[in-house]
Amino acid sequence: MAEQHQFGSIFLAGKTGTSQGALKLHSDGLIWKKTGGGKSVELTSKDIKEITHSKSSGTAFLLSVREKTGSQFKFSGFRDQDLPTIRSFIEKFFKKEVAERPVVVNGQNWGEAILNKSLLTFVPAGNQSCDASTPTTFEVALSDISQVSAPGKNKVLIEFHMDDTGSAAEKDTLVDISFFMPNTNSVYEAIKDEGVEKTSAQVMVDQLKERADLGGSVDEAIATFAEVTCLVPRLKLDVILGYSILKLQATSNEFKIKYSSLVKMFVLPKPNLPQTVVVLSLDPPIRQGKTFYNHVLLQFPEDEELDVSLDIDEEVLKTKYDGKLVARYEGPSADVFCKVLKGLSGAKISRPGQYVSSTAKKAVRCSVKADDGYLFPLERSFFYISKPTTYLLYDEIAEVEFQRQGGSLSLSSAKTFDIRVVMKNDGEHQFRNIQRAEYQNLFNFIQAKGLRINNLTEQQEMQGQGLGDSDSEDEERPAGRSKPEIDPTTGEVYVESEDEDFVAEEDSDGGEPTDSSSDDSDASDGSAPGSGSEDGDKKRKKTEKKDKKEKKEKKDKKEKKEKVEKPEKKEKVKKATPTKKQKVEKPEGKAKKPKKKKDPNAPKKGLSGFMFFSQVNRPKVKAEDPSLTIGGVAKVMGERWKACSAEDRVQYEEMAQKDKKRYEKAKAEYAITLAEKAKDAKDAEDAEGAEDTEGAEEDTKDADGDEGSDGGTDSD
Repeated sequence: MAEQHQFGSIFLAGKTGTSQGALKLHSDGLIWKKTGGGKSVELTSKDIKEITHSKSSGTAFLLSVREKTGSQFKFSGFRDQDLPTIRSFIEKFFKKEVAERPVVVNGQNWGEAILNKSLLTFVPAGNQSCDASTPTTFEVALSDISQVSAPGKNKVLIEFHMDDTGSAAEKDTLVDISFFMPNTNSVYEAIKDEGVEKTSAQVMVDQLKERADLGGSVDEAIATFAEVTCLVPRLKLDVILGYSILKLQATSNEFKIKYSSLVKMFVLPKPNLPQTVVVLSLDPPIRQGKTFYNHVLLQFPEDEELDVSLDIDEEVLKTKYDGKLVARYEGPSADVFCKVLKGLSGAKISRPGQYVSSTAKKAVRCSVKADDGYLFPLERSFFYISKPTTYLLYDEIAEVEFQRQGGSLSLSSAKTFDIRVVMKNDGEHQFRNIQRAEYQNLFNFIQAKGLRINNLTEQQEMQGQGLGDSDSEDEERPAGRSKPEIDPTTGEVYVESEDEDFVAEEDSDGGEPTDSSSDDSDASDGSAPGSGSEDGDKKRKKTEKKDKKEKKEKKDKKEKKEKVEKPEKKEKVKKATPTKKQKVEKPEGKAKKPKKKKDPNAPKKGLSGFMFFSQVNRPKVKAEDPSLTIGGVAKVMGERWKACSAEDRVQYEEMAQKDKKRYEKAKAEYAITLAEKAKDAKDAEDAEGAEDTEGAEEDTKDADGDEGSDGGTDSD
């Protein structure tokens, strides 16, 4: 496996702000990916010309990477202790030195503006050129320049591209910058030839126009697509493609989008409808009021054919767009639009891949919350249109779970099913009411993509039974038993059976002997033929009478004692109920144990070092990016904690150890308190039991005294 290093919470700097992501260095180059998907930067070691680092603030530093083409990328968020690792890795695999570039911090506003390929660098006075060792005040990318002019003899005005993209944290953006250029400037020398006279300011303007390649005005239209239906945001508008800006122009709204903000395009044909949706994925998103749109959905009719000729000079077409654009396009409107926009912006186009539904379409119909739409299983992501537009990368998905609609007990009764998608950043998405005919294709596709299926075993058993196979249940059901009826709203089952608790009344008393039956038995025994003499009969009768009396006394005594010890309980009589349909609750497996009530006086467990780290740094993360959700903040905190060195973690681990000792002490005190309470409760229970026993013994003595007096009377 190739050696690599990954750094979390690294920011990509740009004119409109910074974007947070993760940077990975590998033996062939580097990759930066934005957190949550979107913009990414991928550079190979062969394309990199130089790498420098400079101090940014505190213990952090900034890494500048410049390509051979002149483009430059700046990554911030590194710590001082990361520098030796980065420097040794780049020297080993990239064969390049990471030099330090000094930064001017003394607040000077005079110096020299040096043009260096794709950058305009402002350096202190006295520098005629700019290299890695030259101190810099600031830098401007020539690709961000829209217009250059000289409003006065000694003034140069540079205007920057303005668009409607931005994040919630961005309040200010750079609009223009002006320079005062005296004619004595040695970098841009004034021209005073015969018939030609130019000031230093005009010379700088000419060089900027040539270097920045301002072939046409930012507002000049190359191609226009009229009356296009926009689904998100919902508008009817004209799409105007310029040299550097895409404009969405409606009656009362207008959005300007820089081509650098266009990350990707998706071409998605709607199932069963003659329409194609073109999705423009933006980073940063456009903003309308307080609503942000990461995706713009444009809808084109499939049967609409266009013939478009680009309004562009042949010389500019050959020099700037050679091989990317042609002068004329014809074909379906969606295809023509995508080809022209791809040539101008360089954005990639993504289309549906191998997935095919049960109806031979590229998407399945489903709903999110209360809105219906289409779910497209693409090669690297799920894409749901239209509201809310949802883009889920497979790399960001933690698990997928198949769920049945309505909680039905039988597969045969489930006409639809749901899909629950859990993201790695703790987000969750639910796609509902998917027809069960789509189950097999979706299951096979998701499994082939290597996504983790939460209830995989259950789904495989369902496949073995066959989704929608209703005959198997009827075959296994015993003869004469009716099929269970299922409540379509609650999913509960009603079965028809005899009431097992009903017991018919009987006239017999259970067969227990009575006194009368016993007497009859004795009489019959006495009159049996072949008995002894008359004296023997008298003696036998006297003995039987005595035994009978003793038994009766013992029985009465026992009954009185039981009445004293145990009060009589009322006999419960089961009520007979007629035969009816009984409501049978849905079986839920093992019965849930009742939750143990939490003692409010119990001590709170000790916090870990990470929790103390989160308490300190969470406000800073929220301040840096207020648009982050709770899950997003937690993810950032986890990345920063992983990136912390052992030295940085010491203070938080010490706080955790102190809190652990506090918890152990409080726990011991709490255990003593519980033991004392238990002892007091037991003593009280024993005392109450002793009082009850003494009362019972006194009642027994009184009862025995009454029996003795009765016996004396009988004897007399």
